Amino acid sequence: MKKTIITTALLAGFIGAAGTASAANNDRQAPCPPPSVSRSADAPGYGMRPDARAQKRASIKQALNLSDRQERKMVELRQNFFTRSRPVVQDLMNMRRELALESVRKHPNRMKIDKLTRRIGQVHEQLAEMQSRHLHNVASVLDDKQLDRFMHMKDQRGDRHWKRS
Repeated sequence: MKKTIITTALLAGFIGAAGTASAANNDRQAPCPPPSVSRSADAPGYGMRPDARAQKRASIKQALNLSDRQERKMVELRQNFFTRSRPVVQDLMNMRRELALESVRKHPNRMKIDKLTRRIGQVHEQLAEMQSRHLHNVASVLDDKQLDRFMHMKDQRGDRHWKRS
């Protein structure tokens, strides 16, 4: 009986998902405007809600045992990093999209693909240098114990947060 209910529920879920997917008009992009390069790192509309951002800040402050001065400096560093890195990340995303579109053409332009891949590598290197400088600046705010904890937390998160635009 229990197996029949689970099977029925799974089947209904698959049929519902297939119906939704086939009914969707996938010819157009979502009406959501792209994030603006000129917006601050804490601008509303993309990423976390402002209250969630404050909660995250508080949990990081507690996890690292930051003083008020350290917390202010960390917020300032983060905002400066995202403000400076946002145009670079946006440029990288645009080039990756352009590369993908060129790659799937019936007759892709190899010279354009080669040029894009070289440029993507250069911009990716630029972003990595920015991230390295940012981490160096963060390290200058933290003591050794806090830095170890920060790096452990960063490793636990993986790279997903470093890819935001």
